[in-house]
Amino acid sequence: SLPIAYLINRIIFPAKSLIIFVILILFSTTFGGIYQSNKILPFSPKKFFFPKQDVINWLSENAGTNRFFGVGTASIATNFATFYKINSPEGYGVFRIKRYAELVESQKDGKLPKNYERAVAEFPNIDTQNRRRLFDLMGVKYLLTKDDMERDAQTHVAEKPENDAKIAWQKGKFRIYEREKTLPRYYLSSQFVVESDSQTILNRIYDPNHDLKTLILEEKPSIELSGGSGQTSLVSYKPNESEFSTKSSVNTLFFISDTYFPGWKAYLDEKETKIYRANYTFRAVEVPRGSHKLIFKYQPMSLKLGILGTTLGILSLTLFLFVYKKGKKKR
Repeated sequence: SLPIAYLINRIIFPAKSLIIFVILILFSTTFGGIYQSNKILPFSPKKFFFPKQDVINWLSENAGTNRFFGVGTASIATNFATFYKINSPEGYGVFRIKRYAELVESQKDGKLPKNYERAVAEFPNIDTQNRRRLFDLMGVKYLLTKDDMERDAQTHVAEKPENDAKIAWQKGKFRIYEREKTLPRYYLSSQFVVESDSQTILNRIYDPNHDLKTLILEEKPSIELSGGSGQTSLVSYKPNESEFSTKSSVNTLFFISDTYFPGWKAYLDEKETKIYRANYTFRAVEVPRGSHKLIFKYQPMSLKLGILGTTLGILSLTLFLFVYKKGKKKR
């Protein structure tokens, strides 16, 4: 009934040796943490790393959930958008989502890539048909540009990032263009096709004759869908939870261009419902006719296992200290 650590202590290590061993572990862990913090973490005021800027302020007030892309020197470093709570199709993450990485990489030639950048999701500055299709699909509504030729208050008219984009805002060297043809970040649709082959899905996405509002699913929905759509509105949008209200006179599919990933769960009127993978790497949910409340929550099993492991670790350590102290008294 004694803990393994206690048995090791009694059989292998004398008490003093165990104490010295624990002290060394704590010292090395603490020193390593301080060293890494000093090496990696910034300790300057955050206003120097994330300053207030007119372009950022405009996006924060006007973009909503729509995404943006910075062209050339107007690009915003990956993951800065997370701090400012604005939305970008780019980002950086060591544990990158495979399907999203493949979709971003496939824009080069429309083919399923054999490999891709491990940690960074980036789009080229060149305006290509494939990039436009992905921007339309992902709800990239705004393009940022910066006129580096402006001198002495004489503004040089820079080339548009896309020939049909319209200026939505301008101040000094900076401009924000609005893309009018992009899809909303979320919408209801009754139109779908079923494709299970990855390359076939990519072919459809990049096919200019394919209407992107027609969802590409990998399995047939369980409810009957007919023509028509409906209305949906955003209630709240947070990193780990988002809520929407829907209203439709027919059965529909709710689509959102947020990544499909294990751990995300959908609740329709408080009851869990299936999330379909749509358009290669995004999410779709069945929505019956009528008015409903739809909530997405990130509830990964890894979080539950982590909480359980931490709790068991604390309990084991407490038990070990109790038994160890009790054993010393008996000596």
